[in-house]
Amino acid sequence: MKRPHLWIFGSILLGAAAGWGLNAATSPVTTVRFDDPAQYAGAGVKRVDAKTLEAVIAGRDPSEVVRGKYRVVSRKREWAAHPEANRTLASLLGMLGRLFMKLLMMLMVPLIFASMVSGTCGMGDLRTLGRIGGRTFFFYLMTVCIAVATGLILVNLIRPGSVEGIPVWELPERFRKAPATVYELVLMAVPENIFRSMADGEVLPVITFSLTLGGIIGLMGAAGDPLRKFFDALFLAMTKLTSLVLWYAPVGTFALVATLVWETGFTEMARLAWYMVTVLAGLGIHFCVLTAFVWRLGGRDPFEYLRHMSLALLTAFSTASSNATIPVSMECVEEKAKIPHRVAAFVLPVGATVNMDGTALYEAVAAMFIAQAYGLTMGLGAQVVIFITATLAAVGAAGIPGAGTVTMLIVLNAVGLPIEGIAMILAVDRFLDMCRTTVNVYGDLAAAAIVARGEGAVPGQPGVESHGAGG
Repeated sequence: MKRPHLWIFGSILLGAAAGWGLNAATSPVTTVRFDDPAQYAGAGVKRVDAKTLEAVIAGRDPSEVVRGKYRVVSRKREWAAHPEANRTLASLLGMLGRLFMKLLMMLMVPLIFASMVSGTCGMGDLRTLGRIGGRTFFFYLMTVCIAVATGLILVNLIRPGSVEGIPVWELPERFRKAPATVYELVLMAVPENIFRSMADGEVLPVITFSLTLGGIIGLMGAAGDPLRKFFDALFLAMTKLTSLVLWYAPVGTFALVATLVWETGFTEMARLAWYMVTVLAGLGIHFCVLTAFVWRLGGRDPFEYLRHMSLALLTAFSTASSNATIPVSMECVEEKAKIPHRVAAFVLPVGATVNMDGTALYEAVAAMFIAQAYGLTMGLGAQVVIFITATLAAVGAAGIPGAGTVTMLIVLNAVGLPIEGIAMILAVDRFLDMCRTTVNVYGDLAAAAIVARGEGAVPGQPGVESHGAGG
C-alpha cells in the first residue's frame, strides 16, 4: 500500500463524518439511576436495591426529566424508525473495528518475542544490553516526570473541575477492584508458564523471558547460531505479516472512529469541555517537548521523523492501544527511520509496557479535576503525592484501551479522593484515551531515536554506527 498513513488519516476523517451523521439521525436511549422516587415521574422505573431506582429514558436528555442528582449507567443511540437497520449497522461496524484490533493483537506477542530475542542476540554482550537499557529507562523516567508536572501546572491554572453541570456516570464494577501493587507487578514480570502468558497476551513476562533467552543465546557463541538465525527469520516473517495486516487498517480505523463518534457525539464533550481542553493542552505541550528531544538529543529533523512515524501515531490514535501499535511502530522505526534492529527491539516493547507519558499526565489532571469538582483543596503535599503516584501508576497501566482509567485508582486512594469521582469523566474517556495513547507511543518512538544516537547510529544511514560511541 502506497502512503498508508494518508489512507488511515482519510479513514479517520470519514469515520468521524459518518459517526456524526449517524449520531444526528438517531436518538439517545439513556439508563439512569437515582435514589428518590420523586425525582422521576415517568413510567418504567424499577428498583435495583433498597436505595437505588433505575429508569430508561428514550429520546430526551435525562437532565430534562430527572430532578436532582442522577447517575448515568449506559447511553446508546437508536434509530427508532428502523431498529433492525440500527442493529445491523452497529454490529457491522463493531465487527470491522474488532477485527482490526484482533489482527494487531495477533501480531503483538510473536513480534515482541521474535524481535526482542533477535535484537538481544545481536547486541553481542550483556554490557551492550545494560547500556541500552540504562539509557532507555533514564529517558522514560525523565519524560514521564515532565508530563506529570505539565499536567499539574495546567490543571491548577485552568481549574476545569470548578465548572457546573458535569454529568456523573454509574461507576462500573471493574473500577472497584484494587489495582496491582508494586510487589504484584514484580511477580507478574516473571512467567510461571511462558506459553500461558503468551496466550493471555501478558507483555511483561514475555519481555522478561525474551530478554533472558536472547542474552543466553548471545553468550553461546557459534553454538547459538541456529537459534539466532531462526529468530532473525521469525522476526522478518512477522514484519511481512504486519505489512499485510496494514492493508486492512483503513477499514478498521473507519469502523472504530465511526462507532466512537456515533455513540458519544459532541454533546458530552461540550459538557466536559474545560476538562478536555486541560488534558489535550497538556498532551499537546508534551508532544512538542518530545519533538524537541528528537531534534536536540536524537539528532534528527523533527518534521521528517514525524512523517516517518505518522503511520504508527495514527494507528495508536485509532486503536487506543500501545500494545496493538507495536507491530506498526517496529516497521516505521526500522524501515523508515533506519534505526538499528537491536535498539528498536528493546526500546519499543519495553516502552509499550512501562512508558506511559500521556497516561501519567491524564491521571494527574483527572485526580485534580475530581478534587476540584468535589470542592476539595489539594495542597502542595497532596500534589506531590499525586505527582509520585501518577508516575508509578502509569508504569503499571497495561497497553490496552482504558487501562489508565483503572490504574487511576492508585492515585485517588493515595490522596483520599473518592473512587466514585472516576464516573464524572467516563463520558469522554474513550476519546482522551485515543489521544493519550498517541503521546504514549510517540514517547517510545522518540526514545528509539535518542537511544540509537547514543549507540552511535547515524540518522538516515541504515546500519552505520560511529566507532567508540555510546561507551
